[in-house]
Amino acid sequence: MVKVGDVVISTQGRDKDKLYVVVGVDRYVFVSDGNVHKLAYPKKKNSKHIKFVKSTNCIFSNLHDCDIIYLLKYNLKNKTFKEDC
Repeated sequence: MVKVGDVVISTQGRDKDKLYVVVGVDRYVFVSDGNVHKLAYPKKKNSKHIKFVKSTNCIFSNLHDCDIIYLLKYNLKNKTFKEDC
């Protein structure tokens, strides 16, 4: 089961193979990429359609969309993943 702050990858749908950060968990998982699906309007995904990638220690009370973009684009691409935001 994923939790808030985890980095996941979409396995189904038109956004297949796209990285997201989990910003909410309910019956569905709410994910954000900071660009198309911002923190204010996250994407609703079925938990069966995502795969866990990495856990982070992000606190979303003071996190912005640009921080999520930086986290996904630069840290994961360069394999130098920072645990803290």
